[in-house]
Amino acid sequence: DWCQLMTWNLENHQVTYGQWLRARVRYQKFAISPSGKYVVYFAADWSREREVGPTWTAVSRPPYFTALALWKEQSTWGGGGIFISDNHLALHTNHLSLAEGFSLPPDWKISCSRGEGAPEHPEDYWISESLEIDSEKEYEEDTISYQKLEGDRSLIRAYYDKPYFGRYDSYIRDRGVDHLLPEGQVLEADHFGNALIAAGGRLYVLKKEQPYRGLESCQLIADVNDLRPQRSTTPDAFRSW
Repeated sequence: DWCQLMTWNLENHQVTYGQWLRARVRYQKFAISPSGKYVVYFAADWSREREVGPTWTAVSRPPYFTALALWKEQSTWGGGGIFISDNHLALHTNHLSLAEGFSLPPDWKISCSRGEGAPEHPEDYWISESLEIDSEKEYEEDTISYQKLEGDRSLIRAYYDKPYFGRYDSYIRDRGVDHLLPEGQVLEADHFGNALIAAGGRLYVLKKEQPYRGLESCQLIADVNDLRPQRSTTPDAFRSW
């Protein structure tokens, strides 16, 4: 029912706790600009009436949700997007018209991430591959595998359809062994080659040179289980481009 935006400095692993939003924010439709200055997110709130409608896509400056640009969605079929560069945003929607009262800087470009002429994903996105996963779980033939990193460690997502939605299982392939992460996790990689894990309300980092032996072998960065929603005021510097 509530979501908090935070920033995680990947060089010194300092976490800054930011603004709360009473809505559901889909991490699958969330992206960060290359510099880290902006985020694009998709939010849904069907329990109360909002001027923007029940679902919307917005660009903000982390760690605040306050929208600098906003697009009304009206459904959950699209929404969110990817940054091609700091001022080029490809939206997962065909509704490219901004909501009333919002504008973009003159050097910004907005395009559609779907269909003919859509821009390519940035190089650090996950790569779709046909992979054999050594696991007790059995997957159907139409399961799609995505891989990231190279060398002794790979990060793997096994995507498969479920009724009404799709889901991922995430694996860390470490020195030829596939380790299934706990349910409810998110797996990523930083630009240093380390694995980033969110599981059980905690953030972890697995160093590039550290063998994976379960979450206890990872460095605990933050535990957010005891955090509760609080009101906050967005500073003026985060209300403008």
